[in-house]
Amino acid sequence: MSDEKVISDLKALARSASEQSLWDIARSDGHGSEYERRQHFEALNELIHRQNCEITNHQELSWYPLEAIELCSHVFVADRSEAFAVATALLIIDDLRTGSVDYMGCRMSKGVLANYELLPKRLREPLQFGVTAIKTSKAYLDEQGADQALRAVSKRK
Repeated sequence: MSDEKVISDLKALARSASEQSLWDIARSDGHGSEYERRQHFEALNELIHRQNCEITNHQELSWYPLEAIELCSHVFVADRSEAFAVATALLIIDDLRTGSVDYMGCRMSKGVLANYELLPKRLREPLQFGVTAIKTSKAYLDEQGADQALRAVSKRK
């Protein structure tokens, strides 16, 4: 499957999110006030519905909504599975678009990959195709090669 198709399917997943799921993502920043959660919610709506699910300015969006998105994608909770999937989808979209893999290291662990299996098919499949696209990307393969080289050097010391 092409990266464009994978991204399109991930965007469709994000756009299909219920308002409740968007609030669940916004509330993932548990240290914030209700005002801050509202800021996350509004920035998340802006990202999904006006910016085509594309993080175009990481510095401007670094707190609202990225902090909440990242926190939500770290923790799978069954009754908030749509929020988890949408948050993860937005991060996968960003990594595929930018050629970066900065968000995906921990999201490819065996435990997190097992969480994807617990999701309903409509949420699970776009994420799995996204993870596969990242695993076969040049950026990911280059990073893996660099990590292996660093481990080899460390073992020699």
